[in-house]
Amino acid sequence: MLGALVGVGLWLLRSQVRPLAVNLSRSERAAHDARDLLALAEAGARAAHDEIAAIVGGISDGLLTSDESGRIISANPAAAKMFGYGECELAGMGLQVLIPPEFRAAHEAGMRRFLQDGTTRVIGQGAVELTGLRRDGSRFPIELSLAAVRRANEYLMVGVVRDISARKQNENAIKLGRERLRVTLHSIADGVITTDTLGVITSMNPMAEQLTGWRNDETTSTPVGSVFRSFIGDSKEVSPSPVALVLSSGVITGLAPETSLLHRDGTCVAIDGSASPIRDADKEIVGVVLVFRDVTASREQAVRVTHQASHDALTGLINRREFEQQLAAVLNDEGTQGKGHVLLFLDLDEFKIVNDTSGHLAGDELLKTVATVLSGQLRPSDELARLGGDEFAVVLRDCPLNVGLRVAESLRNAVANFRFTWHQRTFAVGVSIGAVHFRGGNSLSQLMSQADAGCYIAKKQGRNRVHVNVDGPEATVRHSGDAS
Repeated sequence: MLGALVGVGLWLLRSQVRPLAVNLSRSERAAHDARDLLALAEAGARAAHDEIAAIVGGISDGLLTSDESGRIISANPAAAKMFGYGECELAGMGLQVLIPPEFRAAHEAGMRRFLQDGTTRVIGQGAVELTGLRRDGSRFPIELSLAAVRRANEYLMVGVVRDISARKQNENAIKLGRERLRVTLHSIADGVITTDTLGVITSMNPMAEQLTGWRNDETTSTPVGSVFRSFIGDSKEVSPSPVALVLSSGVITGLAPETSLLHRDGTCVAIDGSASPIRDADKEIVGVVLVFRDVTASREQAVRVTHQASHDALTGLINRREFEQQLAAVLNDEGTQGKGHVLLFLDLDEFKIVNDTSGHLAGDELLKTVATVLSGQLRPSDELARLGGDEFAVVLRDCPLNVGLRVAESLRNAVANFRFTWHQRTFAVGVSIGAVHFRGGNSLSQLMSQADAGCYIAKKQGRNRVHVNVDGPEATVRHSGDAS
């Protein structure tokens, strides 16, 4: 099997030693020395043969030699096993048995070109990937390195063959994984941006392109901060880059609540998401992946739900629950007790007549219109609420009693001068108002009761008037105004 290769070595050794032996044989001692030298050379050649045979037989790559006609001269055990033959079966066969039929003509044409003018695409060109044919007809990918060794008047072709099936499987698995990742990133509704350890963008998926307004091919080697510009709330000040925070801390970083993303065209979109480190097999950070999504709809829905929970659906004013929470906050704020505050409790005087004679739709329209009339008499810092039915309330923050009374009178006058028309009918309405001036020391329920009591007294005294209760447990009448 290896005779061709080892024979060349022996021939070279003998061709160099024999002339020396002839020259030395002129004397008996020289002849004796020549015989010893020749025996030593042949022993060395045999040792070299055995060593080469052991090496060639032990390597995992296939080793094939052939003559110019393509007849296989030798094949090591790895080559024979690789192609499904016994150790000695390949010697004497043509190389064509190892080549799929559709590639044989190209192989023969290539050998002819090489023998004619030395041109070649494979011989001496390094490793090339080809397809091998096993004895059972199955095919497998191989890597072939082919060399031509000049010997006398012909070439000895020496080929090293490696089965790369496992490598191809791994490459295909990696390729498939990358394709699945690509399809996934192109399909998901989240924007995904990856960066290197310097915060420079390496990739963006289509959703990230849509949310930022930048194309993936435009952002190569671009710092992520130039593309992903976020801010918190209404500040419009660009917030710290989550990618920079991850690179400095090494931990997953979520986007702050109320984060918005500035689109390339200047518009804004509410987003949520996080940035995470990308680590290699040694747990070293090699980049960052930033995942974010458009939460505009859900954030708007949350705002609507919050608004609905704290506001009256008919008038748009805050409801009783929200009003009491705000009033409690005023009671607990020690820093606003200097001038004191005024609480007004309002009850429409002619609402039942409108509701009973014209129906609930007319009553609802009256309540909405009155809410607008009352709002027009108040400061931005004042809080107007609909408590239910035809009852309203107002907190006048940082307001002396005399100022509070002027506001109450302006509210009463505005309603008294208002005329409500429904289906060609016109109604005059009034409002009775109970007022309480307070600084602190009251409980919420006590304060509301005092204002309610003041409103009740105003109605009992003839309606369309303001009645003031003193801040304190005695709750005595301090003032009564009548504009009727």
